[in-house]
Amino acid sequence: MKTVLSLVLAIAGTVAVAVEQRPPTREEVEKMTPQERKAAIMEIALRKYGGPTTKPGTGEGTIKIVNAQKEVSATGLPAAVEEFTRRFHYSVEIEEGAPVTVETATQRLGEIKANAAVFIVSGKSLPRMLVSPEEGWAIVNAGLLRDGAKDDAAVEPRLAKEVVRALCFVGGLGQGSGMAIMRPVNYAGDLDAIKNTHVMGDATKRFALVMPSFGLQPKVVKNYRTACQEGWAPAPTNDIQRAIWNEVRKLPEKPIKIDFDPAKGK
Repeated sequence: MKTVLSLVLAIAGTVAVAVEQRPPTREEVEKMTPQERKAAIMEIALRKYGGPTTKPGTGEGTIKIVNAQKEVSATGLPAAVEEFTRRFHYSVEIEEGAPVTVETATQRLGEIKANAAVFIVSGKSLPRMLVSPEEGWAIVNAGLLRDGAKDDAAVEPRLAKEVVRALCFVGGLGQGSGMAIMRPVNYAGDLDAIKNTHVMGDATKRFALVMPSFGLQPKVVKNYRTACQEGWAPAPTNDIQRAIWNEVRKLPEKPIKIDFDPAKGK
């Protein structure tokens, strides 16, 4: 509690000077709920760094999630894909499509103009997941995810988790890699026990080894302040970014003085 309180007050004080906004008092922070403190820290970070900015001209290729079944609702996929792209910055698209088989998956990959793909089907002839890491595709059989589920609402999260797992397998992250999402899953019901679906650890390095072979490169995403400092930031679009833009580009009020020491020769 004291650590979080100190963090909020310290950062808020620094940022308040830059954006001319009164920082929260200790009493105000102490009255915040954990959710409010988290939101306050995120707001402070936004004001200080300007939010994420994608470097123009970065990012190559597209991963596609192709839903070719109607048995299990795919409403949970957008949130799962958004979390994945926010973490790794690859371009991932979700679309509807026709079912594939082991024999047709590689050909379909080219037809839909994807560099890698996860095909979601429903049937009895395939296992829950089938991965072809050298061709860059995986097949998730949604029809086998109902095992032991009490209703449709219990199956939807399973599908989202299995698709993320399939993406990880394609990207070179094996089972048991230390992340909760990649724990062994022997039965469909084992997916219910996975609460932390974040892909962490050494995933970025592992993806960087595998994804380029499929023509995939992540976008370069940095906070707006860093983008300004590196000289590639787009023009500001709001008051927070405008303040950062002006601060970083501000010329020094006093010229830099260089003293030459003849004894040292410099």
